[in-house]
Amino acid sequence: MAQRYEMSTNAGGKFWEVQKTGSTLIISYGGINRGAPRNMEKKYDSEEKTAKEMAKIIKQKIGKGYALVSDSSSSSGSSSKRKMTTSSVSKKKKKQKKSSNNNNSENPFSEHVYILTGTLSVSRANMENEIRANGAKTGPVTRATHLLLGTNGEGTSKYDKAVERGIQIVDEKYVRNFFTENSNNNNGSSSSSSGGWVAPLLAKKYEEKKDPKGWLMSEKFDGLRAIWDGFRLHSRTGKLEFDAPTWFTDELPANFYLDGELWAGKGKFDETNGIVRRTGKANHEQWKKLGLRYMVYDAPDPSLKDVKFEDRISKINELLSKSDPNIVFAVKHTVCKGKEDLMEKLDAMVKKGGEGIMIREPGSKYAHKRSSTLLKLKKFHDAEAEIIGYNDGTGKYSGIVGSLLCRMDKTSGKTFKCGSGLTDDDRKNPPPIGSLITYRYQETTKDGVPRFPTYIRVREKE
Repeated sequence: MAQRYEMSTNAGGKFWEVQKTGSTLIISYGGINRGAPRNMEKKYDSEEKTAKEMAKIIKQKIGKGYALVSDSSSSSGSSSKRKMTTSSVSKKKKKQKKSSNNNNSENPFSEHVYILTGTLSVSRANMENEIRANGAKTGPVTRATHLLLGTNGEGTSKYDKAVERGIQIVDEKYVRNFFTENSNNNNGSSSSSSGGWVAPLLAKKYEEKKDPKGWLMSEKFDGLRAIWDGFRLHSRTGKLEFDAPTWFTDELPANFYLDGELWAGKGKFDETNGIVRRTGKANHEQWKKLGLRYMVYDAPDPSLKDVKFEDRISKINELLSKSDPNIVFAVKHTVCKGKEDLMEKLDAMVKKGGEGIMIREPGSKYAHKRSSTLLKLKKFHDAEAEIIGYNDGTGKYSGIVGSLLCRMDKTSGKTFKCGSGLTDDDRKNPPPIGSLITYRYQETTKDGVPRFPTYIRVREKE
């Protein structure tokens, strides 16, 4: 069976094709759609030696930028379609078509069983999640049809066994291209999601002059923002990929973007933050122990880019209707009757230990930026603290004060930094040590230190 690899070039692209026949390698290569292909044969002492040399050459080609596009191509120089199915799979598909009128039920990946070796661009668990989310499988080398080869994977026991068995060797680029170009999502509807972080919609602060009547209200959660790309969970900035357990991500829809927060309940931000930033199977048990849930409140999927908020919420409810609500939960929204209603809901939420209220403009689209279509409303606490020192600034504040070192009270002796709210003049001429300042904060940590303190003013002596 021939394996065909292609690489894009300024001249239009090149192909390289290899087929193992006994102890002989039959190789064809040349330009795509230009000139006649060149053919050559390489003979070796044994079939085992031939298989190892074939795997070695394929590894070299992948390293040079070639990507597998077919495993059953002819030796012509014409460009081939990106398909990975074997002839036996093709026959099975034909039988399925005869026995079923529902073409959407066919899965082009159902016959694929992957083993993974080497260092990948994502964690092993997340790559396996991605494979299974597309309907393929992972399993032992005895059942594998493909070896996904990462960096430093050559020479591992899995690699050697794959070579001995003639298992097809592929890289991440090929696998993702194959999934993206051929798949339908698990819910049977086409999706344009190809995975990867997207910038989330960010809220602006609610101002009292705004009439919220008709807007949609929901609880503001004290969790960690997370973007689900259909395969993985990303942090708000995209700089961190959360190592979520498989039993957790199995409850999320494949090939579809969601926006929400990882949340373990009111007042558990510190515990949540600590757990989701760690990796490893041992830490996965902590997700369950803490009761982490993914609270979903929007869907930035490309297929919904022109869809209004209310319809996106309906889609979320539909997708998550069969998911475990103790793992993934569609956040409930209610229509605001006006300012009085908003303030009553805020007071009730704060009394329950909640952080605040989010309100969303009806009919609005998902904007990948800070937008006035999403507003946040919170209640803050004011308090006084004594300045006991200064912290030097960095970057644009180099050479001036970066933050004030404050002591909450002499009894507890707890200290914290307060830099937010300082003007440039405040930083150049900070309040003297010993001064009392008024600061505003949202809540305290489990250690009793204010979270996100903001400088308001120097407290005037009475």
